[in-house]
Amino acid sequence: MGGSGINDVVDDGVAGLLANDEAELADDLLRLLQDKALRTRMAACPPSQVKRFDWDTVTPLYLAATATRWPDMLFHIRWMPGGS
Repeated sequence: MGGSGINDVVDDGVAGLLANDEAELADDLLRLLQDKALRTRMAACPPSQVKRFDWDTVTPLYLAATATRWPDMLFHIRWMPGGS
């Protein structure tokens, strides 16, 4: 899953299982089917793991990160083919 960004969201073995290919995905699915303790532990993943990606958390961070870039972004959009 390198380069996909999913590693930033899912802690492998904690909140989910990350597979790099179809064979690993099949192995992970079998592991989940056979390992009740793993399923239980992953289902109990703390809400804080998910909360950090909630819109109320992410939106202010995104706006702050892009605020200084808006003039440049708008300039480039305006001068793109088809831009007004």
